[in-house]
Amino acid sequence: MSQCCFCNLLCELPDEVSHSENEYLTPAKTSIECHLRNESLAQIALQLSQKDARQPRIDGSPVSMDQAIAAAKKLLTAKQEAALLVTGDIRTVETSRAVLAFALKNNAILDPFGSDPAFAQIHATQRGGMMSASLSEVRFRSDCIVLVGNDDLIRSMPRLPNLLASPQCQPLRETTNRIVLMGRWTSESINMFRSLDFEVQAVQMDPSDFPKAVRDWSKLSVEERNQSASLVSKWMAASEYLTIVWAPSNLPFVEVDLWIERVQGWIAEQNTNRRVVGLSLAGAYQTFQQVATWTTGFPGRMRLECTPDGELAVDYQPNRFRAEAIASLSPRPIVIQVNDTVLHSSICNSIEADVLIGPAWSPVDGNADSKEQTVAPKIFLPCALPGYEIVSQLFRADSVYSVKIEPTKPTGIPTVADLLQAISPGAPL
Repeated sequence: MSQCCFCNLLCELPDEVSHSENEYLTPAKTSIECHLRNESLAQIALQLSQKDARQPRIDGSPVSMDQAIAAAKKLLTAKQEAALLVTGDIRTVETSRAVLAFALKNNAILDPFGSDPAFAQIHATQRGGMMSASLSEVRFRSDCIVLVGNDDLIRSMPRLPNLLASPQCQPLRETTNRIVLMGRWTSESINMFRSLDFEVQAVQMDPSDFPKAVRDWSKLSVEERNQSASLVSKWMAASEYLTIVWAPSNLPFVEVDLWIERVQGWIAEQNTNRRVVGLSLAGAYQTFQQVATWTTGFPGRMRLECTPDGELAVDYQPNRFRAEAIASLSPRPIVIQVNDTVLHSSICNSIEADVLIGPAWSPVDGNADSKEQTVAPKIFLPCALPGYEIVSQLFRADSVYSVKIEPTKPTGIPTVADLLQAISPGAPL
């Protein structure tokens, strides 16, 4: 059974659905019900049908691949004393490894776009620890799930309700599909869970108030909880395996790390007499965080350097080496933007990149010839499309499971690793 690589849930695809060329050309006929998958498939079909979208460019003008590589290498060689930032939408293990190797060789600052949620979770866990579980364990073992957030979480992970629902056949133990939606949830999201045979209770509240609300509840005596008219209170009190689920990127308020730290502290306190875990759903950035941590010991926002005696030196500054801030400095550094996803964030379109490496020049609008980036890169180098043209390995949202997506249409387009190696100062032309 294959798996979908268009969001970080990495859902399994039904046997009748695959990464076939026909599906990319006619996605609506065969793909599963997921707007992200459908949009990605449609975007791929448009990009593959328009050669201009994958044409190397210098200052917006089409050139050959050799000319674009030579120009990028010349730029980096001429400005070796300038600060160098490598950033972008980095989702796969292969791209993460290539970016780390390039950053080490060229003393580059390294931080993907949109890493603020990742560092909120990292800082909270570093300070207070975390009692967690995998998505699979929660699905099979938890008898009550509390999901904190709002509808945007379902929009970014459309099939999350399906993956939280307990399967009909549960070999480990009997559980009930009870879920409490705390936050700002519309009837559409609530009914989505009910359609999957969940018993649902929705508590409309500001998600930022959740840590206080759950601590106030835990202060109630057993008798007060039993006498409470609230079904939510009774579910939480009766649960033998309670799971609190959140996504840092779905918590739209300041000091998210303090919110996470308080929730994780409460979870640790509850484990004196029953099993309570937290499940933090990471965004697409977590694959890079995983690779960076096991390679260097640090999750990103760092400058890598190889010392004269061959040792790895890591300058880790999470509060200083933030991509969005570094890219806007004056004088500005050289910015290399690496995208290995089809649908990338709006931040990517607004930052001026000296070198852009990606599957296409920019997202393609089906109603127009092309939709250029807000700030066009000086040099564009097209790379192979992960998961479609080359093998890609990604981590799931729970950060404990990875999957390798096999290509279905191998081409001769270079990989990110090939391009970074070719433009690196000192590489042969």
